[in-house]
Amino acid sequence: MVQGQGPRSGLPMTSQTDVEKGTQGDAEEPQILRAIEAKDVRELTYLIEGGADINCYSKDGFSTPLIKAIECEDYEIRRRMVKILIKWKVKVNQRLRKSGFTAMHKAIARRDREVIKMLINAGGDTTIRGFNGSPVLMWSVNDHTLLGWLLENNHCDADTRAEQMNGTVLFYYEEQGDDWADAIETALAHGAHLYHRDYLTNKTVYDLAEEHKRKDILIKLNKHIFKLVDRGDFDTIWMEIHRSFDRWNKLKNQFSLHPRTTTTTTTTNTTTTTTTTTTTTTTTATTTTTTTTTTTTTIHIFLHAHGHT
Repeated sequence: MVQGQGPRSGLPMTSQTDVEKGTQGDAEEPQILRAIEAKDVRELTYLIEGGADINCYSKDGFSTPLIKAIECEDYEIRRRMVKILIKWKVKVNQRLRKSGFTAMHKAIARRDREVIKMLINAGGDTTIRGFNGSPVLMWSVNDHTLLGWLLENNHCDADTRAEQMNGTVLFYYEEQGDDWADAIETALAHGAHLYHRDYLTNKTVYDLAEEHKRKDILIKLNKHIFKLVDRGDFDTIWMEIHRSFDRWNKLKNQFSLHPRTTTTTTTTNTTTTTTTTTTTTTTTATTTTTTTTTTTTTIHIFLHAHGHT
């Protein structure tokens, strides 16, 4: 053994005091983090048994022993180290100081279902958000299989709506744009609430998608609505009727503010009368007719679904 090195990993020797603190002399990082980074499971166990702090932070505040273990590229060693830390009652929901992310965020980003299960069984929170408001589900959005698995197994509430800063997960996905349309479809398929209103804007996801001209997201939302209507879902049919009447009233108010105008121009020798219909009025009238048809169709669907036609 090289003088000054530990018996297992070759890391610098640690005094009993350093072990208790989880640090190594004047080193920048706690010794326990250095052992994890070196993938030395025996040294990790030795340090923990000697009283090292398993909930310490890295010097820059961007890591903890549990998060460092999850970031290990070797999945077998990763799982062994996570299992050891959980056995010794590591704080599974400990937040990083600067981002607010937890081990659950990292495990989902790593797409390691075995580690995710370990964290959940140890009390890991699947609804926690980072300081920027990003939900845990956001970290699985590029893997729809994982997202579906989390939702199907009730590991994540697709409708984390309550008092959270950015509303539901659907609101967050809509804000990201059309690239996240598939994530919205997956969340809807597993019970996300389409008609919940954001408490800041009092708008639904559909309202915001229309406002932001999210073409792909609107296609997914309409597909979901048609599917529920086809099943005879009473709540969806009723909400669509209500939404159609809201649009009708808005257009009716808009129409009343832009009446048809007649302009008369008189000269000394000739009197010319010109009738002008503004483009705004014409467009409104056309849209109103379309909306009336839509409302009638929606009501017909509602009545047919309930045996009234």
